[in-house]
Amino acid sequence: MFSLLQKRLLLFGRVFIVSAMLIGIVGLCGWLFDYEALKNYNLSKAFMKGNSAILIIISAFLLFILKSKKHKITWLIISGASIVFVFASLTLTEHLFQFNFGIDELFFTVKERNNSVAIPGRMTWIAALSFSLLSLSIFFHSLGKVSYAQVVATPVVILMYVVILGYFFKISNYYDFGLYSSISVPTSVALFLLGFASIFLNPDKGFMAMLSSSDTSSIMLRFIYGYNFVSLPLQVSFYLFLINQLSFSPKESIVFILMVTSVASFPVAMFLLSKIKKLDKERYSLSNQLEETNKELIKTNNELQSMVEEYTVNNESLILTTDKLNLANQALTVSNERFEKLHNELAQMVADRTADLEYTLIELKERNQELDQYVYKVSHDIRSPIASITGVISLIKLEDPPQNIEHYLSMIESRISKLDNFIKSVLSHSKSLNTPIVAEPIDFEETVTQCWEEFRFENNWNKIMLKFDLQSDTIFKSDQTRLEIVLRNLMSNAIRYQKSTGDNWLMIEVNADREKAIIKVEDNGEGIEEQHLSKIFQMFYRASTTSDGSGLGLYIVNQVIERMNGDIRISSTIGEGTLFTITLPNEL
Repeated sequence: MFSLLQKRLLLFGRVFIVSAMLIGIVGLCGWLFDYEALKNYNLSKAFMKGNSAILIIISAFLLFILKSKKHKITWLIISGASIVFVFASLTLTEHLFQFNFGIDELFFTVKERNNSVAIPGRMTWIAALSFSLLSLSIFFHSLGKVSYAQVVATPVVILMYVVILGYFFKISNYYDFGLYSSISVPTSVALFLLGFASIFLNPDKGFMAMLSSSDTSSIMLRFIYGYNFVSLPLQVSFYLFLINQLSFSPKESIVFILMVTSVASFPVAMFLLSKIKKLDKERYSLSNQLEETNKELIKTNNELQSMVEEYTVNNESLILTTDKLNLANQALTVSNERFEKLHNELAQMVADRTADLEYTLIELKERNQELDQYVYKVSHDIRSPIASITGVISLIKLEDPPQNIEHYLSMIESRISKLDNFIKSVLSHSKSLNTPIVAEPIDFEETVTQCWEEFRFENNWNKIMLKFDLQSDTIFKSDQTRLEIVLRNLMSNAIRYQKSTGDNWLMIEVNADREKAIIKVEDNGEGIEEQHLSKIFQMFYRASTTSDGSGLGLYIVNQVIERMNGDIRISSTIGEGTLFTITLPNEL
C-alpha cells in the first residue's frame, strides 16, 4: 500500500507525463502546420526540433504505458525505448565525430537557413544525451530494475534544471551551444517533466522509497533537497542583482550571498530541529504507549497460558473418553457394515431368484401357449392327409373294378409326401430345441451342394438354377446340423414359390471372416407382400392362402438362428423375389 506522500508523487508523475506529451504534440503541430509560435512558444529564438517533438511524444507514451500496469506490454516498451535510444545516440555520434547520418531533417525540413547553424534541424548534444538517458531509464523500468531507472533519470532532471535556470536568468552558456544552436524552452521543460515522471513512477522502490518514507532521516532529506531546489534560483538571482544593480564585484557578491544564506538558513535549521523534536516527542509517546500495551499483552498472555493448561488437562481426559467412544463406534460400524453387506447380498439373491422365477414363469406360459397351438396344428395337419387318404381309399372301394387306380395312388402318394414333410419339420424343430450347439469347421460349398441335391426329386427342382459365391480367408466354425436345417428350409421355399415362367434362380452368397459370416439367400420368385413380412417368422403363419406348406419352415429357421446366437433379416418385393440376410458368429 502506498503512503499519502507516495500517492501524491504518483499523481504528480501522471500530470508531468500528460503535460510533456501536450508540449510534444503542440511542437509537432507547429512543424506540421509550419506555425513558428508553436515551435518555441515565443519564449526564445531557439525552437523545438521536429525530431525532439517526436521523441518527447514517444517517451511520454511509453511512461504512460508503464504507469497503466493493466495495459503493460513489455515488448512494445522495449521497442519504443530502443528507437529513442538509437536516434539520440546517432545524434550524439554526429556531435562527437562531426558525422552527418542524414537523420536531422528526416521528417521535417528547416525552411529558414541560419548561417550560424552548420546542420539545420539537429538537436543539441545536451538534448540528445537527455533522450539517451531517459530511454535507458524506461528500459530499466520495463525490466523491473527500478533503482537503475531512477538513478539514470536523475541526471536528466539536473541538466534540464540548469538549462531552465539559464533561460530564467539569461545565462546563454547554459542553453546556447554555439555551432549547433540552442536547446529550446519547450524541449527543456518537457525533458525536465519526463525525468521527474520516471523517478516518481515507483515511489515505493529504489531511493524514492527512502525519500518518501516517514522516518526522521527521510523527512530531513526532503527538507534539504527542497530547500536547495528553491534556494538555488534565489541565490543566483540575488548574485546577479548585486553585480548588475549594486555594482558589487563577483568576490564581494559571493561573500555577501554566503553571509545572507547562513543567516537565512538559521530559521530553516530551527524549523527542521523543531520538526525533528516534535517527531521525537511523538515517537517517545508512541513508545510509552507500546510499552504499556506490551505489559497488558504479557499479562493477558499469562492468563491465557493458565487457561490453556487447564484446557489441556480437560482435553486429555476428553480425548481418552473420545478414544473409547471411537473404538466402540468402530466396532459398531464394522458390525453394521457386515449386517448391511449380508442384507444386501440376501436382497440381491432374492431379487435375482425372483427375476429368474418371473422370467421362467413368463417363458413357461409362452411355451404352454405355443405347445397348445403346436399340438392343435400338429394334430390337424397330421389328420388332414390321413383323412384325405381314407377318402381316396373309400373311392377305390366304391369302383368295381377300379377305373382310376393310378390317379388315386398318385393322390395318396401326394398326401403321404405332405405328411412326411410335416413330420420332418416337426423333427427338425425338436432336434433344434433339444440338441446342444456343436461348433465344427464349415465347408460352405460342400454344405450348400449337399443340401441342394437332397431336393433333386422334388417337383420343379430342375426349373431353378443355383448360384453360389464364397468370399472367405479363414476357418469358420459353427453348428453344421443347424446350418443345414436353415439352408434346406430356404431352398425348399425357393423351389416351391418360383415363378411359372421365365428363368428362375437361387443365389447364395457367403462372406466369412474371423468374427462372423454373412449369408445372403436370394431368389427371383413370387415374393412376399410387405404386410406379411413382420409376421413371417411366427409359428404356422402362411403368407398366402394358396400355400400348401406347414407354416413351420421360417419359424424353425428363426428359432435355429437365435439358438446359434445369430440374426436373420428379410426383404421382399411382389413379383421380383425375396432376400434373406443371415449373420452368424464365428465360434473359433
